[in-house]
Amino acid sequence: MERVHPRPGSAKFSPKHSSSAKRFTRIYARDRPFVRSVLLRFGVPARDVDDEVQEVFAFAWRHMEQLVGELDLRPWLYTVAINRARNYRRLCRCRKVCFAGDPPDLARLEVDPEGMIDAYRGFARVMRRFSGKVREVFVRVAVEGQSVKAVAAQLRIPSKTAEARMRIAKASILRTQWRGR
Repeated sequence: MERVHPRPGSAKFSPKHSSSAKRFTRIYARDRPFVRSVLLRFGVPARDVDDEVQEVFAFAWRHMEQLVGELDLRPWLYTVAINRARNYRRLCRCRKVCFAGDPPDLARLEVDPEGMIDAYRGFARVMRRFSGKVREVFVRVAVEGQSVKAVAAQLRIPSKTAEARMRIAKASILRTQWRGR
């Protein structure tokens, strides 16, 4: 009696699947550093960038059949990576980061009065640049520690508006730090 293999060779990999795997391996080897640099440039922290690179290439693998020929896939991978970075930042608001180890001993930290004065002056300078509405949301969220949704409810504004005001404040702070003013 002839033995039948439970998985014949044709069931393991189809020739089409094999060529797709080879093509994907070439694309991954060639474009992985590019995708990684795009994700880093668009705000994915170094601790999470490798996971996000894998997500970009998992998306590419799922859509491999739709990609035609040996076109340069960098523009397409660039778009996928930007969208992945955008989703990462959007979901970051919901994530909690747990730090391992003991908290620092605050009593041993040296206090630099001049540095504190400079920091206060910088903070005051940034606060003066905000409009009254942006300043109100920023102070309640960043300084007082309230949630954006709670502040939106207190001010009777949509939560998306409060989030937009926080984005404006953060962008202004980043611009100020970048300029060194």
